[in-house]
Amino acid sequence: MRTETLQSRAGPLPATRARTPGGSIRALFALLPLLALATCDGGPGSEPETPAALAIRSGDGQTADARTSVPDPPAVQVTGASGAGVGGVTVSFAVTGGGGSVTSASAVTGSDGVASSGAWTLGDPGPQQLRAGVAGLDPVLFGATARDVPAELVIHTGDGQRATSGTAVADPVRVRVNGLTGVGLEGVAVGFQVTAGGGSVESASATTDGDGLASPGAWTLGDPGPQELRAIVTGLDPVTMRATALGVPAALAVVAGAGQEATVGTSVPVPPEVLVTDSAGTPLPDVPVAFLAGGGATTTGADAVTDTLGRAAVGSWTLGTTAGVYRLRAGVDAGGVEGNPAFIEANALPGPPSEIVIVEGDNQRSEAKLPVPESPKIQVRDSYANGLEGLGVTFRGSGGSVAFPSSSETDAGGFAIAERWILGPAEGPYRLTAYVRDGEQEIGTVRFTATATPSVYDIVIVHADSSALSERQLEAFARAEELWEKAVRGNLGWSTMRKGELVECLSRVGIDYEVPGDRVVDDLLIYADAQEVDGLGGVLAGAGPCYIRVDGSLPVVGLMYFDIADLDALEEQEEGRHLDGTVLHEMAHVMGFHGNLWQHLGLLEDPVDPDNPTGTEDPHFVGDSAIKAFLEIGGDAYAGGKPVPVENLGGRGVVNGHWREFVFRTELMTPFIDGGVPNPLSIVTLASFQDLGYTEVDLSVADEFELPSSSPGLAGDQLHRIGIGHDILRIPLGVVDQGGRVVRWVMPGGR
Repeated sequence: MRTETLQSRAGPLPATRARTPGGSIRALFALLPLLALATCDGGPGSEPETPAALAIRSGDGQTADARTSVPDPPAVQVTGASGAGVGGVTVSFAVTGGGGSVTSASAVTGSDGVASSGAWTLGDPGPQQLRAGVAGLDPVLFGATARDVPAELVIHTGDGQRATSGTAVADPVRVRVNGLTGVGLEGVAVGFQVTAGGGSVESASATTDGDGLASPGAWTLGDPGPQELRAIVTGLDPVTMRATALGVPAALAVVAGAGQEATVGTSVPVPPEVLVTDSAGTPLPDVPVAFLAGGGATTTGADAVTDTLGRAAVGSWTLGTTAGVYRLRAGVDAGGVEGNPAFIEANALPGPPSEIVIVEGDNQRSEAKLPVPESPKIQVRDSYANGLEGLGVTFRGSGGSVAFPSSSETDAGGFAIAERWILGPAEGPYRLTAYVRDGEQEIGTVRFTATATPSVYDIVIVHADSSALSERQLEAFARAEELWEKAVRGNLGWSTMRKGELVECLSRVGIDYEVPGDRVVDDLLIYADAQEVDGLGGVLAGAGPCYIRVDGSLPVVGLMYFDIADLDALEEQEEGRHLDGTVLHEMAHVMGFHGNLWQHLGLLEDPVDPDNPTGTEDPHFVGDSAIKAFLEIGGDAYAGGKPVPVENLGGRGVVNGHWREFVFRTELMTPFIDGGVPNPLSIVTLASFQDLGYTEVDLSVADEFELPSSSPGLAGDQLHRIGIGHDILRIPLGVVDQGGRVVRWVMPGGR
């Protein structure tokens, strides 16, 4: 309810007139309505209006820094039922959230009904709340937000580093500004100042990022010695980061721990140590030195720092489990340093003997009175399989078998070998015992076994890569070996072929095979290989001996190689019959059906010079057995020259080493495979091996064969001939003794 003066309602009262009884009464009656109105409007003497409502006047929803006052003090207004402010009302103020405070816990409304709490100081960061209340009325709540503010400056990374003077520290220097909540604050300005050492920073000021981090960029250290970098934020305590500037290393040298020996798997007695100095030879402290072990060795304390004397040592250096020389690398992270890196060597010695093992030569078979093919070999090892050198070994055979040498010492790899173990005269099992001793003390034994078989002619085929051959092709080699061992039964003397000679033999035709070592050969060793030569057609194969015996000149070691494309094609023709015949043909060349060997033995007359043929030569084989057999199969009617006619056409690799095609035609040992018909192994071919010096040749193994009664034409089976090519290897023949030593060479084309 508003209170107004009568003047404002009805204007000024009339001037006072003379009091007459009549006039006064009339005037009084005239004023009664106005007096009643004035009383109803709250004029002088009326009661104040009752508070009806409490409302926020100002100061709600503000934001300010934590622990500071909001810009606009909170105020409320108390109004009556008429909506007018009611003065004189007591209002209470209380902080109910955020932990802040107000200047006045209570205030009395003015005439306009307004009262204020005074300054409202916010509490910790986050939502704030202030309650204003009047008795009998609903309270009102003020809300505010307290912003987080910088409260702490701390070092985040980069303290306590070392770097060479004039270079930057490796790890970035960063500080963090935390608010009252402990969370990093973004957008805070941070200053950086070098306070000791004379270094520099990339930037003297930075602003914190979203994680509250700030960095001056690279901190380049000054003169050698302590370095300090201070970070400053207004209103907070500064922080100081420290570093050490090292002198510039100029030399690194090993001063302890070089040239030691230790048992495998153990540490060297003296941990290796190095010295780091500057250009004047002054030892440098606090220089990082990294030690790196190799070869399975390990270290402790590999990341070391030089002491006040400039020295740094690895904690320990444990050698690996393999005997031999180990190297430890020591280096500093600086260029141009003399002796950097340095290498320390130590020798790992084998441990005590742990086992004796058979390496090669066990469970063999050989003919009675002959050496086993592979030399018995043992190794004495420690617990890590390292060989032990210098131990005595004695080999003793049973049943009259003998080992040469019978005693030896283990070599640097712990190996000892009996180069030859010659079996006794009886068939059956034999044992060879290896006794190992260290000085006078026996360490242990191992035992080899071998079986003696009756003496026969034996062919051993070694395939350079058997995986390159099909199963059917491997069968062809096995069948050829079986047939020739059936045809030739007489045993030959053995020879110990040396690894070097075997490697040289393989190199003549480019056979890639790793020869394991020396080898006892009894009776013939053949290396076979399938190669990519010239594709289908052309050169089909090549074969011949490499080494022959000094006694009798029969082959000891020979070669056979085949064009893989032609070999596959032969397998597909006539169910592989041509494949079998070709392998049988080439194996005969290795056994000695070979012009070079014939000439050496005086069994070939009037040979063709393949480089200068005249066309008048009549090469013929003059062995008595072969001539006799030739006459028996129809050669008595042969009038084309002297028996037995040898091929005179075709050039190098063909002439002088095959039966003459126009005479023998389909026989196995002509230079052609005749398609559509069998290619028999004739009695003449087997008889020629008797003339070479083979004993116990079984002529009954030969196929039925008669010389054709007429010369071939250009039709018929001649159209299906397959040329084997220049398959006779014209290579020097090494003449070897029983020990495998080459005593002389037989050159192609001569005796």
